[in-house]
Amino acid sequence: MKFNMAYSLLPFIIGLMMFSQNVLPGIYAKQYQIPLTMISLVIVIGRLTDIVTDLIVGYLSDRNYTKVGSRLPFIASGILLTCLSYWFLFTPQEGVSVSYFATWSVLFYLGVTLYAIPYAALAGELAKDAHQRTSLYGYKSIGTYCGIIAFLFIPLLPMFSSTAVTIETMNFSAVLAIGLSVPALFIFLYTFGGAGNKKINQDEKNIPPVSIMEVLKGIIKNRPFLIFMIAHISISLAWGCYAGLGFILMDSYLGIGEYYVFILLAFTFSAFIFSPVAVFLSARLGRKIAFCISGLCILLTVPLLPFAFNGHYTLAIMFIANILVGAANAIGSVTAQSLVTNISDYGTLKSRSERNASYFSFFGIANKAGYAAGAALSVGLVGWFGFNPVSEQQAPNVAVGFELALIWLPGLMALISIIAISLVPINERRHDVISRRLARMRARNQIG
Repeated sequence: MKFNMAYSLLPFIIGLMMFSQNVLPGIYAKQYQIPLTMISLVIVIGRLTDIVTDLIVGYLSDRNYTKVGSRLPFIASGILLTCLSYWFLFTPQEGVSVSYFATWSVLFYLGVTLYAIPYAALAGELAKDAHQRTSLYGYKSIGTYCGIIAFLFIPLLPMFSSTAVTIETMNFSAVLAIGLSVPALFIFLYTFGGAGNKKINQDEKNIPPVSIMEVLKGIIKNRPFLIFMIAHISISLAWGCYAGLGFILMDSYLGIGEYYVFILLAFTFSAFIFSPVAVFLSARLGRKIAFCISGLCILLTVPLLPFAFNGHYTLAIMFIANILVGAANAIGSVTAQSLVTNISDYGTLKSRSERNASYFSFFGIANKAGYAAGAALSVGLVGWFGFNPVSEQQAPNVAVGFELALIWLPGLMALISIIAISLVPINERRHDVISRRLARMRARNQIG
């Protein structure tokens, strides 16, 4: 238990800091008069930069693990850079400009990348078996959602005059996150300082470096991973549809914006509760079936949402739908990470080279791309059907746009995800065989 709890501490810090990015554009636009067009450009540049840095960090982390036997330097430096940039983003001094916002935003996401990819890969190397690996990802998910819950509760503290997210509450979140990061990082390094390190012999130290292009080609040739990526991108796109339109739907279309924070809390608490449920389902039913349950939760919203759009039990249905989406998010996230490590083991067996972090770099890119595509498609669809968030009179076909964006598109993506994951050939039995073969090869120093 202590082992798992220690693994959840850093995700708590990152969850607390990452969720603030949802309100960051509004804070800078309102408080510092930075044009939304420039903020949007900075966000786009940051996301494009992420694609490159994800691949590079994954490659370098694997190389460092092969040569030195540790991913901890990447994780520690990532946490420190994230905290530093978070402080400057949310406690800005005089003369805030677009370049100031851009510099610290890009550094913030670089810090998150330096931490996140090696951290996810580390679980596969810490765990003794597949179940413990899934358990670690479950605790990682719990820590993340606890951080989000902490961020949502900050404006509700009695020291603040209103419950709105303001620059004062953001300053407090920066002090809290950075203050907690020091003991969290110390506990993490104390607990895992030697646990994840493999014994490096002289032959392994002299292994010639493999180019990043060779690594990418090897991953692309991993057929089970490509099938999994179709499943993961599809379910991420479904999640992105809800994320992109959630506030607009409730505030400007359904007229229940005053309940948005409470509905968001329902989503987050659901994700928190279903993170350990995902571990239980994976152990009992297998990771592929558990992942399918994530898609099933999305499909269950399909018959519900039309009633809300038509004005029947709107508030109750939005609570239920967000609880289902929160469950889908948690179960899908935990089982997907565990499946990546299983498929990475298959790639290691074939290539005889450790590439766990590189697989997680692809996983991270797919996650971000799916979310971004889902958000862009959902917003674009309702806009194409004539929705205007500041108008009291909407075009006749606006309801069709919302139904396509939040019912049929996510439902279709969830169905594709379920079909694709069922085609991934690596199940529990086959992974056990792969694990035994890898153990024998590592004992003979046949893996670099």
